[in-house]
Amino acid sequence: MEQLDLLLDAGLYYDAFDWINQFGDPNSAEYLFYLGFIQAQLGWTEEAIQTLTKYKTRAETVGLLGTASGLLADIYHNEGRLFDSVLEISVALRVEPDCPLIQKKAEEIGNDLNSFYSAIITLLICNKNKGYAIFRLSPTQASRNSFD
Repeated sequence: MEQLDLLLDAGLYYDAFDWINQFGDPNSAEYLFYLGFIQAQLGWTEEAIQTLTKYKTRAETVGLLGTASGLLADIYHNEGRLFDSVLEISVALRVEPDCPLIQKKAEEIGNDLNSFYSAIITLLICNKNKGYAIFRLSPTQASRNSFD
């Protein structure tokens, strides 16, 4: 796996993908983690999620479970799947509470969650105070913006 680490350190993710498919052991947990990481770096989000979820079921140590959950939280967060990222980061924090990368990601997710709920509350207050009328279109605007 030394060659794979060198390729990853150099940012050669397509080459790393080719290497792991050619020389990696598909039955090992290490293979699944590296494959999931590479898929995430290449932007193959759904594949990375599937691979890392499969990896989590095979994780041999609790620390590896935390690392995989942290990576999944990052992927979900980048994809805008806020609630999935909250679930994964909570697992990662439970397993590795002192990891600075996981703490930083948890803070980012927490800030986004706070913004999301603040926006929901603002909309509810506007609706309660009949402020929703500002979002309605006049008949002229509606005819110009129709989807017919």
